[in-house]
Amino acid sequence: EADSPQLTGLVQRQFPGEPPYAFLRYQVVRVWQLPVEQVLAGGIGTLPLAPLCDTGGKDPRWVIGRIRERLSGRRARRLARDIWAATYLLLGVRYSEAFARLIQQEVMAMKESVTYQMILAEGRVEGRVEGRAEGRAEEARHIVRMLGEERFGAPDAVADAALQAITEVDRLEQLVRDVSRAASWQALLGTPAPRRRRAR
Repeated sequence: EADSPQLTGLVQRQFPGEPPYAFLRYQVVRVWQLPVEQVLAGGIGTLPLAPLCDTGGKDPRWVIGRIRERLSGRRARRLARDIWAATYLLLGVRYSEAFARLIQQEVMAMKESVTYQMILAEGRVEGRVEGRAEGRAEEARHIVRMLGEERFGAPDAVADAALQAITEVDRLEQLVRDVSRAASWQALLGTPAPRRRRAR
């Protein structure tokens, strides 16, 4: 379903009735076609994509084990919480909820992810957010903000307030999936565009 025919590798800009004045060529990377070993050997930030790759028939729990190995290094440990949270959310793109919960149990057993164990087992984010659903919502909101800031920059006050007001886990997890398709915070959250100040 993600393989849209609109992903041609070419973006062009033009005024109506005139030839294009700007071109941008890009490469379409279809994650489900990538060999899982390629992603597992890549940057730390791409590890959550590994379970979505072509695993060559390997048990996805083997993939999770390899992610654990990558995150056991000293430099990677500080990113482990975000990596595991993103991995868990992205599992829903390909696998059933029941299977995602099995992976969750695998993650909970990992010594390298003490903070994430607390999030999943107790529903607590850094000791401030109580309740399982609230903990999941806070973690999902954190990922939306992290991905959104990388793509759009920091949100304005209206967009920030709108994001903070969302408490439904399903809605927040959908926003994680929608970030890559949105053009701005306003398009992602359905908030009005910020007003521009008039020059005097």
